[in-house]
Amino acid sequence: MFKRLILAVLLIVSSLQLYGCFALLAGAAVGAGGVIWVTGKLQQDLNASLDRVHKAALAALKKQDLPIIVDRKDKLTGKVESQYADGKHVWIDLDYLTKSTTKITIRVGTLGDERRSREILDEIIRHL
Repeated sequence: MFKRLILAVLLIVSSLQLYGCFALLAGAAVGAGGVIWVTGKLQQDLNASLDRVHKAALAALKKQDLPIIVDRKDKLTGKVESQYADGKHVWIDLDYLTKSTTKITIRVGTLGDERRSREILDEIIRHL
């Protein structure tokens, strides 16, 4: 019985690998508790209020000498936009989840630049 269960699991995993879904499944499991890179956007839930994350985002962009092009915030959302000297646009979206939790989404460039997005996120976290 145990051998059949193991065989069934192996068949399922191998069939997922053949259809390219294994990477998607594995990526979803890895990103469930931390930073997620999806369709060119970096997302993470931060243990800080929307106001604190918004201020940290502004400070992070200033620290990286990036100009603030758009700066909007209300009680439930925030949006900050900037641009690198090479023309790549930066979008930072903030969403209220709870009083002490904010979802942040960062995108750099049209298709997404994971390295630069992570640099911005790391700088925001340093300012929290």
